[in-house]
Amino acid sequence: MVIPKSRNAFLRIVPLALTALSFPLACTHPAYASVPPSPGAYAGYNVIILSLGNVGTQHMSLYGYARRTTPGLDAIADEFLVFQDAFSPASWTLPVAASVFTALYPYSHKIVHRLHENVLDPEIRTLPELFRDNGYRTAAFTGGLDYYKGFSTMRGFQETDSNPNFTRLGTSLRQAKDWLRRNRSRRFFLFVHGYDSHCPFSPPDSVRGTFSNPRAKGLTVDAARCVRGTWRPRRDRFETYYASRCPVFPRGDSCTNEAPQKVHLTEADLNQLQDLYDETILAGDAQAAGFISSLGKPLLDKTIVVIMAEHGEMFAKHGQFGRAGATRGTLYDDVVHVPLLMRLPGVRGRRVAGLVELTDVAPTLARLLGVRLPNRIAGKDLSPLVWGGTARHEYVYAGLPFMWQSAPFRVTSINESMRSREWKFIREVTYPQTAWRAALRRLLRMGPKPPKEMVELYRIDEDPEESRNLAAAKPDLVQRMRRDLAAWTAQAKAFNPRLPKTAPVPKQLLEDARKHGYW
Repeated sequence: MVIPKSRNAFLRIVPLALTALSFPLACTHPAYASVPPSPGAYAGYNVIILSLGNVGTQHMSLYGYARRTTPGLDAIADEFLVFQDAFSPASWTLPVAASVFTALYPYSHKIVHRLHENVLDPEIRTLPELFRDNGYRTAAFTGGLDYYKGFSTMRGFQETDSNPNFTRLGTSLRQAKDWLRRNRSRRFFLFVHGYDSHCPFSPPDSVRGTFSNPRAKGLTVDAARCVRGTWRPRRDRFETYYASRCPVFPRGDSCTNEAPQKVHLTEADLNQLQDLYDETILAGDAQAAGFISSLGKPLLDKTIVVIMAEHGEMFAKHGQFGRAGATRGTLYDDVVHVPLLMRLPGVRGRRVAGLVELTDVAPTLARLLGVRLPNRIAGKDLSPLVWGGTARHEYVYAGLPFMWQSAPFRVTSINESMRSREWKFIREVTYPQTAWRAALRRLLRMGPKPPKEMVELYRIDEDPEESRNLAAAKPDLVQRMRRDLAAWTAQAKAFNPRLPKTAPVPKQLLEDARKHGYW
């Protein structure tokens, strides 16, 4: 049995053109026919970056989803430049955060693990460091965990919070408002983030029931727990895993006292999880839009506002729950196609076509504000695109290694992708690391088990659901894209060949991560 796609397809059936009707016809505005402003045209302006966390475009009405999951952002979208095709360089928060703040790919900044080699090279300057050194007050109020204030990726923030891990936007935005009351008379750079839409999906009472029905027939899932891993069809149910709740770590970062628990999901369970997820987006949208509106015109007139998310979520598509599995599913568009909005004072909002990356945020802000970034970055200044120029990227890239050590996911894998407007190529390599299997092969003098490679090719403009793998039918194109992807990988890795150092992280952070399904 295969889960029908009709429900998901129906929820995405409303054309983007209908959503676009809420936007002014700004394409003829004089600003879009002129050249980009000179560097530093917004010098002295403030910057606010607001991250929605685990929110992909496929579940946002702002990007064409049929459910009104983002009515707040929909209502103020005509004040923003809405980038239609923005992509994340990774499928989980920590490496994405490092990419946003450094304008580098994960292979370059090399922050791809919470526990090991987690210290950003001191020679790599972060965006908050650059703003601080140029006279800005800098602050970050977040949901913790991958934005833990002790991580080196948070360097440059003069004020941070001590929020518990998985704090939501209601708290971090309230802290941001308090900070603004004390600092709004000074130039500032403010970053705000919350974990509203991360699993387990627990929407507040104010929106619960908007899409979900707790009394629906056929429900067996415990929605208070995270469902993670791959699914396998078992007659009318689907076998996957509840994430481990490991409370202690007797041997370093190894979770030895509890393995993930099998769970069998019905189709009703799958629908319920997506319904709850949509409700968390609805709640986060109200918080985000309310915060923007509360800033008031005088402050907004001298502040650049960016709204983004690090990644999206998977619900059994391609056999994957979540987005950081060790074997498949991490770099599909459900995960890496993310919202990116920018409000520039004096510029009317519109939708901006063209491939862009989250690595482009820092160089764009730096140019507008006249802050000099290091010469060696991957991101590109989006100003020409904003002012009617051509696309800034022919391809967008993602790629990083995954190093899981929790049963049943004892493998190391590498997931990489490149995407144009027409084609999407995904390459994944898995290296079996199960200790007893390796020992058995050594005993039998068989040598290590060779890695396994899988490639996928999609005509993304005709198959946005990435449902038809054309790799076997187009071997020449696969070989060309494989070569191009390998060249990008080598170039990104060569940026800084030194491995990062390792700093300890609080035990509570690891416990909270495991409880929520983040190994």
